[in-house]
Order: sequence, then structure tokens, then C-alpha cells
Amino acid sequence: MKEVKDNKNKNTKEKSSKENLLKILKSKPKIAILGIIVLAILVVLLINGIFYSEKGRILIEAKSTQEKVVDKNELRTVTYTYNGIAKKCEKECKNNGKDNYVYFVSYKGTVTAGIDFNKLDYKIENKKLIITVPSPIISGQNVEVGEFEYIFIDDKYNTPSELNKAFELCENDLKSRTEKDKLILDTAKDNAINVIKQFYEPWLEKEHPDYVLEVK
Repeated sequence: MKEVKDNKNKNTKEKSSKENLLKILKSKPKIAILGIIVLAILVVLLINGIFYSEKGRILIEAKSTQEKVVDKNELRTVTYTYNGIAKKCEKECKNNGKDNYVYFVSYKGTVTAGIDFNKLDYKIENKKLIITVPSPIISGQNVEVGEFEYIFIDDKYNTPSELNKAFELCENDLKSRTEKDKLILDTAKDNAINVIKQFYEPWLEKEHPDYVLEVK
């Protein structure tokens, strides 16, 4: 009798263990689903906290409207006209007072300077939208061939074939002048700042009147 009773208890324990195991196995999918739901809620809360905060909204709106300021990629803000004189030496010009010049050519050229529009930087600090303008660059230059006037010291250079050489000479002279001209770059940046202010100040005043603008 005792042996039968022991076997019965053993069978009851085994059955109970199997039932518990089945319950655990059945509950795992529910636990996994619950975990996914909790994770999704956390992600939504995180996204809302970062991307849909007041600061986040303003930054997104400011960046998304920047294409309305100017064309894509580049903000051309200043064009200068140069009237220059390029000098042709018999050999390489050294500009040491001993050069042997063979002719001079006066020319007219234009230079455009601006900023890389894709490099505008936006941030918000203490109720202030701060837009940082990148360093300006020379974005283009052009020499007008039709404006050339020559003074020949050596008439053997007065030939049609010299035109291409004179054009290259004037281009190099214009490039050299603009690289040393700090005024054109400073003016380009000042103009860029003014253009950006004229666009964003009314927008900020209308959409987010609690904020002020700083462009630098």
C-alpha cells in the first residue's frame, strides 16, 4: 500500500511540474509581447522628448525653411568689379624692380563671393535662435576679353596668338588680387548676415515671439 501511495504522490508531483512548465512556456510569448510594448512606449516618449520639444521644433522649422532664403548650396552675397593691369615679362616676372616687361594689358573682371549655404549652423540657447554663418569664399571670377587694351614694349608680341596667353595672364592677376582683398570677403559675410536676418526675424517674431535671433 505504501509503495502504491508513493507512486501516486510521485505521479502527482510530476504532473504538477509539467503543468507549471507548460504555464511558463505559454506565458513567455505574452512576456515578450509585453516587453516590446514597453520598449515601444519608451521609444515614443524619448522621441517626443527630443524631437518634439519646443527647442527641437524650432530648430527643425528653421532648417526646413532655409531653402526659402536663397537657392540651394550657395548664398551669393557680393559681386565686385575690378579694373586691373597685368604685366607680361620676357621671362618669369619676379617683381624685384629688374623685370624686363614686353607688354601691359588692362582688363576688366568681376568676382563673386559668398557662403556655403549647407554650412549654416543652428542652435538654441536661452530663448535665442543662434545662426552661425561659415567663412565666406570666392565663388567665381570672370575676365572680359572684349575689354582688353594693350601697351606693347616689344612689338614681336603683338600677334593674335598672344590673346590666349594674355587672357591667362589677366586671370592669374585677378585671382592674386582677390586672394589679398579681405574687404570682399568681409563684405560677403556682412551681406549674408543681413540677408538671413531679413528672412528669419519676421518669421521668428510671427511663429515664436518668445525667442530672439542672433546671426554671427
